[in-house]
Amino acid sequence: MRHFALVSVFLLLTGCTSWSRVDPKAPGGQPAFRQYRIWTSDSSFLVRAVRIEHETLSGVPVNQEFACTECRVTVAMSEVDSLTTGKTEGIGAGVLGGAAGAAALLILLLLSLRLSGASFD
Repeated sequence: MRHFALVSVFLLLTGCTSWSRVDPKAPGGQPAFRQYRIWTSDSSFLVRAVRIEHETLSGVPVNQEFACTECRVTVAMSEVDSLTTGKTEGIGAGVLGGAAGAAALLILLLLSLRLSGASFD
């Protein structure tokens, strides 16, 4: 039973979002749908459609459309403490991960009950 509980917890955690650091010095565009958190000395904010060009980093706030050029915020690279990205490609990733984890937990609980000799009558 303890083995099933550990596996269940692991499967549920696979649906969680994790953030990892990105090198803000690497020029180029990032996937538009991916969310990034830009950290400065006094604040942080979420953007997507990130562009890293020479001495600036820019992105569109997550509550705006990808193509909104007027909404794009730009930060000088000298002000960027760090840049992180999360596994948040659309709402489907979290929902599917959570649903898969819940289904796996249910299956594991039913299997553990069956192995323990419980009757479903």
